[in-house]
Amino acid sequence: MTYRERARYRYAGYAAAIAIFATPLHNAEAGAIAPSHCAADEVIYFSCQIKRSKKVASLCGPSIIRGFDPGAELEYRYGRPSSIELRLPSFEGARHVDFFRGEHLNPHGEGMVVDSVLFNVGEVSYGITIREGRNKFIGVWKADGRKYEERPCAGKAVSDNLLDLVLKLPMR
Repeated sequence: MTYRERARYRYAGYAAAIAIFATPLHNAEAGAIAPSHCAADEVIYFSCQIKRSKKVASLCGPSIIRGFDPGAELEYRYGRPSSIELRLPSFEGARHVDFFRGEHLNPHGEGMVVDSVLFNVGEVSYGITIREGRNKFIGVWKADGRKYEERPCAGKAVSDNLLDLVLKLPMR
């Protein structure tokens, strides 16, 4: 066996080991870095600790892999890990999925992609946004008629399932 063949063989073994072990390490790492308000039986669609704050923003709900129920109990939760300050939607009888809208944009070609889950309470708009490209932003935002406030994530956000959810929600 030539040196080049041995190197290829060794590289293939390393690649297989990385493929097998990378996902569990990533999930364990993500759980340690980004706390969540989601229960153990819920899917974490998005969760992160807010920069310069002890507060956590989470979007939790049932799995879309098993078939997405239009009346699913999606819920946005915001606050300290021990005390949720804001839980939306907060009204009974609402179809939770009808409360949320998805937005998937590629406004400047391949250089920028924006994935958002949007929702409104009265005149106040909220969003969970992942914006890749020149003006990168991962976090949550709030806007009313007078003020727009972005709250970026500190460290790594858990968002592996967000794009799948965005594409299943009614589009804005």
